[in-house]
Amino acid sequence: MEISENNTYAPIMVMVYDRLNHLKGLVSSLLENNLAKDTDFYLISDAHYKEEHQKTIQEVRAYADMITGFKSVTIIKNIDNIGTDKSYQKLMDVIFEKHDRLVFFEDDNLVSPNYLEFMNASLDFYKDYPEVVYVCGYNFPINIDKSYEYDVYFLYSVCAWGYGMWREKVLNVKDLDREEMRRDKRTLSKIKKRSYQLYDILMSDLYKDRYLNDARIGYLMARDNLVSVFPTASLVKNTGHDGTGLNCGENKFFQGQEKDDTFRPKKFPLVVALNDDIEKKMKIYTRTTFRNALRSSLKLVYLRGLKVLQG
Repeated sequence: MEISENNTYAPIMVMVYDRLNHLKGLVSSLLENNLAKDTDFYLISDAHYKEEHQKTIQEVRAYADMITGFKSVTIIKNIDNIGTDKSYQKLMDVIFEKHDRLVFFEDDNLVSPNYLEFMNASLDFYKDYPEVVYVCGYNFPINIDKSYEYDVYFLYSVCAWGYGMWREKVLNVKDLDREEMRRDKRTLSKIKKRSYQLYDILMSDLYKDRYLNDARIGYLMARDNLVSVFPTASLVKNTGHDGTGLNCGENKFFQGQEKDDTFRPKKFPLVVALNDDIEKKMKIYTRTTFRNALRSSLKLVYLRGLKVLQG
């Protein structure tokens, strides 16, 4: 699959805080892509929420001011700390004033030299498919059968480790009502059967009043039968499992995963359909142990009871 000659390349959207070395790695890997010089680069830097972070944030911003090699570079520096969600929305709004698509990164991603080519080809190819709402650069650690004839597959899921999206397909998770979501037994049952992992995380949002953006996206995708495109080999590596991230912690398995720098996806299916074998392997990958499932069920019973007591 080739990018159309008249295609406008999707701009890059990056969010940063105080991890200078991670950002340097991301930018360096992006610049190894041939399309980088024709791609607009946008970055938002949030202000400190702890005094001891000021120095490293200034170092990050000084480096960001020197970034070159892209078609254009736009840096937004928040005066106050507004947090991840508001920073995300702020920069996305800026980009969508000029562009109809974007490619989002956190600072702990490293991409292959073919990443931007794949992302732009996919965004161009699937733009008129209403059920396709994200293009992801990561391949989950599952073994895809050699008989599978395409270079990409579809899942009712998304991976935040570098993804592309379209302006007209943005999922509005902020207006979701928790009470309505709790009553939506059909969707919750669907999620539980597909991925207990996602179901468990979503319950923390619905019963602990924690706003979890990724879980809500998963809910909408399940409810409306929306899918993401995934490559059959990873074009991105996440380096945030080194203990520096907000949500990842330390994980040697993910930290040790590698991207495929030689893979260039070319075979894109015309029909959006989930592959039974890939779905089955994803269910196995996301399943939990009996002990953890029991613990989660007991926690959910407790949270539901607490919610009733609180009125």
